[in-house]
Amino acid sequence: MAGLPCRIEALTIFPVILGSNPTPGVIAIQHHAVAARHARLEQQGAEIAIVDLGSVNGTTVNGRPLKLNTAHSLTDGAVIRIADAQGNSVGIQFRSGASAPVASVQLGKLQLDARGVATLGRDPGNDVKLDHPSVSRFHAEVRRTPKGDILTVTTGVYVIWRPCARPALTEERRCAPLGPFKLTYVSIR
Repeated sequence: MAGLPCRIEALTIFPVILGSNPTPGVIAIQHHAVAARHARLEQQGAEIAIVDLGSVNGTTVNGRPLKLNTAHSLTDGAVIRIADAQGNSVGIQFRSGASAPVASVQLGKLQLDARGVATLGRDPGNDVKLDHPSVSRFHAEVRRTPKGDILTVTTGVYVIWRPCARPALTEERRCAPLGPFKLTYVSIR
């Protein structure tokens, strides 16, 4: 199944339903794992909570299954996932306001060893460990080439977080968000 396009939804009115049925008050997610009325986002004081509305496939937050019809508070950067039994899923990252990145990584200043590559991801074996549930275990790499450095993400090639048809060189002083991290490319040549 092809991936869904990335989109941003600003939440201003609560409650709002996450579901596959495109009706008023519903953020429509066209994926077979998503029920017509899958989950509800609601405001509880200063916090936002999610409630699984009894969906067949269930809902997880940061890898933990939600109890049906029970509110679960969301923190900034929380990853909501709806999946089928085969592992096909939709991932939603909850962002609370205009929060600042928790860290900044200077990609061009990576010490690329004899391999000419540095890896980024959650796994401790990476050259740059980015410990957050929205980051894959082996999420990306920076590869040194004769013409410059290339940032490659495991789901395709991206430069400054725009998909590219083929690998392209990174541009000086450009930034890319990755979960709560800010990746900045600064050439050392």
